[in-house]
Amino acid sequence: WVSMLGYLIIIVGAWKLISSIAMWRTTKLVLTDERLFCETGLFPHKEMAPALNHVDRVEVRRGVLGRLMGYGTLVVSARGEGNLRVRYPQIVGAEKLAQKIRDQMSLPTKRV
Repeated sequence: WVSMLGYLIIIVGAWKLISSIAMWRTTKLVLTDERLFCETGLFPHKEMAPALNHVDRVEVRRGVLGRLMGYGTLVVSARGEGNLRVRYPQIVGAEKLAQKIRDQMSLPTKRV
């Protein structure tokens, strides 16, 4: 039963690695002057585009490995229907992206 436990640990580890790589390769974030376009995942595939004037908070969470390798989880909280809170894991340069979003949020909005 010890060998079965070893195989189970290897299988779970391989699945975690493959799913992390797939999430990393399929996540796309595009910041414009009005919105943050977000597309992530294969199964399920999610797309969102919260308006920057609805975004309340942008956070970055990083573990020890994330600090060493330069990635983090970007957490965007926006008001609206259901008070949206979205996590984007394994974003390379998450601190820089979060600062760009905060800078873009602080710009005056265009009046049409």
